[in-house]
Amino acid sequence: MEFIALLLFVFWLFTTALRFNMLASQGHFTYTQIFMGNARWYQSPRMIILIIALALLVYFGTLHVIYLAGAITAGLMLLLFGRNLLHHWGNQTITLINCVVCVLVLGGALVMLHRL
Repeated sequence: MEFIALLLFVFWLFTTALRFNMLASQGHFTYTQIFMGNARWYQSPRMIILIIALALLVYFGTLHVIYLAGAITAGLMLLLFGRNLLHHWGNQTITLINCVVCVLVLGGALVMLHRL
């Protein structure tokens, strides 16, 4: 089950990164459009996949796998947010705040991985 949870989580991460690239290159976007989509959260297939993946990961996964998934997600999002900062795409203040949050999450996840 842990493998299925990781597969679903990686699939969600991949589809989110693709949507991030597609919308960010257009110039005008909101992060709500990227992560949630235009539909309500319970009508979006990507959000349902994320909820199922996180529920399976928390229930069946080890702490090491959970922190590793968090670190990988924070690292990828940091790269995507950093690219938006460099190209001046989207709201720069919100992008900078997102970068800081990603750095904090990445640092915390790596510290916890080191302690395990």
